[in-house]
Amino acid sequence: MSKVSVIVPVYNVENYIRGMLTSVQNQTFKDFEVVIINDGSPDNSQAIIDEFCAEDKRFKSFVQENGGVAAARNNGIAKAEGDYVVFYDPDDYIPPDALEKLYKTAESKNADMVIGIMEEKSLGESLIYMHSQALAKQDRIDPMDPHFTGAWSLCHKMFSRKLIVDNGLKFEKLTNAEDGVFTYCALNHAERIYGCRAVAYNYMKRPFWLEASATQTISSKYLEGLLASHDRILEEATRLADKHLDADSKEKYMRHLFERFIEGEMIKGYYRNIWRATDEIIARISERTDHYRQFITEKQWQEILARHKDLELEKGYMTPDVIAQIPMLSIIITADLTAEQLDLVMGSIYNQQLQRFEVLVPEKYEEMLHEGYLSKANLRIIAEDSKTEAISEARGKYVTIIDEYALYTKNSLLNMVNRLEAGGPDFVSMLMKHYDGDQFSQIPCLNGAYGYTKKSKTSYDKMTQCDSLFSNKVFRKAAVEDFKFTDDPVNDIEMFFRTLRFEKMRKGVMITDMTHDEILYRSGSRLSAGAIRRASARNQCIHNVIEGMKRHINKNDIKKIKEKLRRKK
Repeated sequence: MSKVSVIVPVYNVENYIRGMLTSVQNQTFKDFEVVIINDGSPDNSQAIIDEFCAEDKRFKSFVQENGGVAAARNNGIAKAEGDYVVFYDPDDYIPPDALEKLYKTAESKNADMVIGIMEEKSLGESLIYMHSQALAKQDRIDPMDPHFTGAWSLCHKMFSRKLIVDNGLKFEKLTNAEDGVFTYCALNHAERIYGCRAVAYNYMKRPFWLEASATQTISSKYLEGLLASHDRILEEATRLADKHLDADSKEKYMRHLFERFIEGEMIKGYYRNIWRATDEIIARISERTDHYRQFITEKQWQEILARHKDLELEKGYMTPDVIAQIPMLSIIITADLTAEQLDLVMGSIYNQQLQRFEVLVPEKYEEMLHEGYLSKANLRIIAEDSKTEAISEARGKYVTIIDEYALYTKNSLLNMVNRLEAGGPDFVSMLMKHYDGDQFSQIPCLNGAYGYTKKSKTSYDKMTQCDSLFSNKVFRKAAVEDFKFTDDPVNDIEMFFRTLRFEKMRKGVMITDMTHDEILYRSGSRLSAGAIRRASARNQCIHNVIEGMKRHINKNDIKKIKEKLRRKK
């Protein structure tokens, strides 16, 4: 019998399942079984599964009629024989020592649950999930720890199979946030919960063009599934609090959960994505938010408002028609794009987290636009693709001009607008990465231009001359509305750098298909290859150090250090 059972539900993941199974096969810990439940996949997933089962007896395949991820995981539990169980999704990766580190902690502590660190991989960058890290850094974890409200995922946790079987823990047939329900059910029975400081899971957040189309609607059915999970989590969290806390402590504990429901789901998950949602969702999230607000303090609510100033939440949730009339940002498309490129650009616009924006599209593109975009209240067709004319028509306080083929990532526009909202520069420029259709990589001339010191962020030097693009910049409209744009965009950008206040941002990233050589040629820069290589290597070294530190120090740690320093003064 194996020490660890790895349960992997599979449905239509032929492009990713090989990577997941390979990462499990390559673990430094060897005493495991992999219970693969094919949930009726019509694609080629089973053929790939069969390859692994044929060459490695630890891999076991089971096929069931399509019943959903909950049914597949429950089937996996029934088939599992290990002392401990982990639940992995089929399209992610596992660090080589993940099972070894988790099992070592579980075995030495006779643990019911072990919590590791969850790390997101996106666009070639890494992001440590703060709440998982806060739990993992502890030795013995209290089941009432408020960080569980932000660490619902099962994938960075190891469970005792005895805990699951003896307490009849099952996955419930829910369409959204079922991991959170199972986690709270487990917390109601787990007595020995321990942290493991290792990165236990790599969540692969793939770009929008590899996922659902931006024009796909976020349905009210999907929202109702989330709200059903909220209700179940509340039931289990209430049971947990009744068991461990007095009345005052229970109220404080539950406030954290309600704050998560409001900010994590109602605001970030739905309201910020309102351009992809059905109209009736506004009424439903308003109703739930009003209900949840009864259970948080006024201070908590004011802090939520402050973190989302751009949404003006004090006015309540606005409908798309109202939002379209008060854009913060005008996105102007002037680039020469193919139909495929235009669709991807529009997808990137409607997949990002900045909500209050409008899109100005030249009429020459009207026939190329997907009807889903043409129906948006915040899309306007303009007569010409002249930058000067388009800016005069823009309603936003800020403007960005897509003059080259480029894609926004989830938070790029929000980060840029937030920086301008904080005051200071007339425009901000964001680091861009190259995407070749498979891999993301730094563009040396841009990586070298975007430094970490205040001087390197705000000074126009020889390296900055390489950044002659419009698409990665957001301007204050007031700073450029009287500017007469020319037919030479490189010259225009140089003029802005020389005459306006600016800041170069590494927080966030944009995507381009332009190569280092193409960008360098476009800019006319005569910098030597050696100078570019040294500047890029220096900034990359600093970046790597910062990313390494994030595995050990999070925002809460920094906040505590600052508080201690203030007290000493």
